[in-house]
Amino acid sequence: MAITFKIEDDVFYQKGIQKGVGQGIEQGIEQGSQKKEEQTILNAYKKGKKIHEIAEFLDLDIDYVKKIIEKNEQK
Repeated sequence: MAITFKIEDDVFYQKGIQKGVGQGIEQGIEQGSQKKEEQTILNAYKKGKKIHEIAEFLDLDIDYVKKIIEKNEQK
């Protein structure tokens, strides 16, 4: 006699799925926030703001701001 088991009904499987979805949502929010920050840096730079002004206003490291601007200029 064969015993069948539906993995989707397993409590540990369901908890794993929930944890994975939660982590995915957190990662998506973080990536979206980072994209918004990068776009804000680029917009300020395009409007003539100096790198040190952008870094100070957004409370970011100057090297990070430079990196974002340089990355965009290479495109």
